[in-house]
Amino acid sequence: MENIDLNLNKFVEKLIEEKNYPNLEPEILAQMKEDLNLRLENLINVTIVNSLPDEKLEEFEELIDKQVGVEEMQKFMSDNIQGLPDLISRTLLDFRKKYLNL
Repeated sequence: MENIDLNLNKFVEKLIEEKNYPNLEPEILAQMKEDLNLRLENLINVTIVNSLPDEKLEEFEELIDKQVGVEEMQKFMSDNIQGLPDLISRTLLDFRKKYLNL
């Protein structure tokens, strides 16, 4: 999960760079990064859950209740969502387009 977090952090930093906010105070920049990371993580999570087949939602809820590890959760998602990497990539690209008003 750390690798995913690092990649999201890099993605967010690139977005802010592309948006080109001049003269931001370091505290404001840090808050922007934190806010964007949170929004992005939430969007990805919603997209993933919405992509799960209905018959897998109960099993997914059980995994959450059991508080399984990140690796087990990622395996479950990969096993049950066809084209998961592409889905996440499209979500990131859509987020970028909206953020940058493209």
